[in-house]
Amino acid sequence: MLRRMFLIFTLAFLFGLGQQGAAMHAISHYADTQEQQQDKKTHSTAACEQCVVYAKLASAVPSATFVLPPSTGEYFAVAAQTVTVCPLYLLAYSARAPPVFS
Repeated sequence: MLRRMFLIFTLAFLFGLGQQGAAMHAISHYADTQEQQQDKKTHSTAACEQCVVYAKLASAVPSATFVLPPSTGEYFAVAAQTVTVCPLYLLAYSARAPPVFS
């Protein structure tokens, strides 16, 4: 039990560190683009190695899409049973006297 909890917390901690690394790397790219705009030099369109690694981290678990099966167009008639519930006697009101304590 303790081993499993340790594994869960370790994976969650490492995932958080990976997310921070991806954010810091994205910020570094933003700073690089600011410098390139000031210099007006060549633009590199190739992705760096860290971008590829962090892309794997960002899409580690693919999202599953919910797909409904196609309708066959068949309809089944269901016989409805009517059930009537009515009391054997019908009273408009049922008056009671106050309780007697003596």
